[in-house]
Amino acid sequence: MNAERAPFESESLPLPAVLSAPPLDPLGPIYFVARGDRVHHSRSLRALQQVVEARAPDPRAIGAYIGWRAAPDGTTHFRPIRKVRAVANAFVAEGGEVTYDFSQRTLGPQLDVGVDEAAALVRATLERVVARACEGLRKVSILASGGLDSSVLVGIVADLKRAGKIEDYLVCYYSFEGPGDDRPFMRDLAQYLGFTPHVVEPREAAPYVEKIMVTDGFPDPFLHSSAEYLLNLRARDWGSELMLTGMSGDQLFEGDYELFSHELTTSPLSAVRRVWKLDDPYYQRRRDRFQHYLAVPSLVRAIPKTLRPWRWGRSRRAPAWHGEVLREIHAEADRAVDPPRPRTTPTERFHDFVMLDARVAVARQRSAYYGMTGLVRRDPFQNLELVELVSRLPPMSAFVDDRPRGLYRRAIRGLVPRSIENRNTKAYFEPIIEELFRRAGGPEAFAELAHPRRLAELGLVDEKRFAELWQTESREGGKWLPLWPVICAEKMLREEFP
Repeated sequence: MNAERAPFESESLPLPAVLSAPPLDPLGPIYFVARGDRVHHSRSLRALQQVVEARAPDPRAIGAYIGWRAAPDGTTHFRPIRKVRAVANAFVAEGGEVTYDFSQRTLGPQLDVGVDEAAALVRATLERVVARACEGLRKVSILASGGLDSSVLVGIVADLKRAGKIEDYLVCYYSFEGPGDDRPFMRDLAQYLGFTPHVVEPREAAPYVEKIMVTDGFPDPFLHSSAEYLLNLRARDWGSELMLTGMSGDQLFEGDYELFSHELTTSPLSAVRRVWKLDDPYYQRRRDRFQHYLAVPSLVRAIPKTLRPWRWGRSRRAPAWHGEVLREIHAEADRAVDPPRPRTTPTERFHDFVMLDARVAVARQRSAYYGMTGLVRRDPFQNLELVELVSRLPPMSAFVDDRPRGLYRRAIRGLVPRSIENRNTKAYFEPIIEELFRRAGGPEAFAELAHPRRLAELGLVDEKRFAELWQTESREGGKWLPLWPVICAEKMLREEFP
């Protein structure tokens, strides 16, 4: 399917048919629906709306979204439209019946390489991936923050400009104050590479909050997407042909913390030493690290499987505003919970990354934003070649030099200033989300949607209890955030099924 046509058009195939989504497909999910003797498919949900004469909301898929849980495979918010996720084949029979086959991509064995060789491989592969994405283009934009991953992309693109591979680049950045402040690091990066970032302030992005609450027919719960949307528009108007982002760099390079507690059973002294010396941004006190990475995981695994639903059920009770259907989804998810375990083989590590719900959501957003702005977006840290390489590296190498992302930090030396290479903090989005919410009108602007009658009709929400809770929580900083997906889902239902 042509990347430039995908978000706007649907295509069709005669039945029976097979629709395949390769691993880490850069174009997002394939949506499809069987009609008559053909199956219609597209990368855009809205593109299929002209094909489907009668649609109905799927309560369970919408409920999974509201509860921040994974939707059942193959479902969308709208019946009868379905989707094909990464690493899957959808077989559509002549009668329209659909069966899925999740094909396991088998990787080679773990690479037997030293730390320096592994770092060199990572750097060379990442530079190659970015160069391929920019090949044949004149102007490129990077959605950056001063964080490790997006800053590295800026460094690589700056090298491409110096080499004459591209004409110019634009660093797009939304500025806000708060814990883990990005702004000093962005200043360091700009000075180091010699550029002036294009900055969007929350007051400029606030008018777009309502627009991005529903994108391509899906509710979008992230208010800071309004700033990203505005930056996409401005990059397009500047003449950019591509937007690069650092999405998924954390998940790819941070390392598997479950390795520590499992090492405790085979080499306890080594596990204790690693946790003792770990320069961890999340748990800076040694006592907290020992508790979180060694003691608690070991105790959790000791709980018999038959008692796990009781254990998690007690710790995570469904909120009072949940309707009957949402309570069922909540209970089923709790029963399915197993304690985390490390991924021990390259194939396991690869598929764990591919099937991340956050990664899948980003893939959907790529198609939606292209449809809204016309600007192609690529996420190099989700590139198949790079993910396969990292999956085959020794898993403990992620913590080399006793630091999370230690191998990655070695790989990027010289691309960014030392302040960013050694950065041990992350910005929290809560301050910009809160500011965007207030500047977009605050609780009063969304008061009507806070009476989610359409969701109540589907058995997902108790309308009265939710409205009462919104009245109190929306006036206290941050307490309204868990309720925001309900507001977006209600808006989606009213727009799609007026």
